[in-house]
Amino acid sequence: MELRSVLSKKKRFERERIDAIENRVTSRMTVTFPDASDMMAANRLQSETLLYPMDAMILSATDAADATLVSFDSELVEHGAELPQQLLDEDE
Repeated sequence: MELRSVLSKKKRFERERIDAIENRVTSRMTVTFPDASDMMAANRLQSETLLYPMDAMILSATDAADATLVSFDSELVEHGAELPQQLLDEDE
């Protein structure tokens, strides 16, 4: 939902391009579903940081999955996400 929202609202991509990007991303990742404890963690994080609720949920779900969140979003990066370039630099 977040990816679709950013691509359509902020980047103003057309629906066909958004669908193609979404399909490419989801074909290369594991989808996880937050549970009640993830929602409680997101609520605590949002209360502490005043992040957007969806950002708090994304960060909490990432933490629960012990995954790396990659984003260009400065607020997400400030709270633990990695910039894509950081991961590319590690590979070199």
